[in-house]
Amino acid sequence: MWKCSVAECERRATRKHFCEKHWWRWRVHGDPLHERDQSGTKNPFYKHGLGGTKAYNVHHNMLARCYDPTHKSYKDYGARGISVCDRWRRSVHAFIADMGEPPPGLTLERINVNGSYEPQNCKWATRTEQARNHRNGKLTHAMARAIRMTYAAGGISQAVLAREYGINQTMVSVVVRNKCWKEASLCGVG
Repeated sequence: MWKCSVAECERRATRKHFCEKHWWRWRVHGDPLHERDQSGTKNPFYKHGLGGTKAYNVHHNMLARCYDPTHKSYKDYGARGISVCDRWRRSVHAFIADMGEPPPGLTLERINVNGSYEPQNCKWATRTEQARNHRNGKLTHAMARAIRMTYAAGGISQAVLAREYGINQTMVSVVVRNKCWKEASLCGVG
């Protein structure tokens, strides 16, 4: 049974990562901790007015990846322990205040791919920059050379090499066949 992700709430999470009460507050106000003001009157900013904007969608998808086990990317985020800082988790407005509006053509990136979503670990980046910054993207020329030499010596499969170097087997195959991470002498350089 999943518990509501709001601190000190012991209710069962029924929608996304919140209990019914906090889910509705998040859905309507962009803040699961939203309350009426002290006089008991309805808050004049009942809806945050950001639904459908790029900033809201980025924020919403960030939360879903980290806290919704039914989200297609949960296994790569929430299941790995990636979380969202409390300030951003509570409010889309805080997220926008810290990150600003998403610039055209840029997406939200975590600088440390194993770190959580928080102001000091996030930036706006191009898709190309993001493609270089992922868990399996830490292959160097020296590692490629070692993979080639080890595989050429025989006795070890590409699957085992992939596990040893923390990359996928397709990348090992491409390296072994000199389709990428080529040696300088094979490229006509040097």
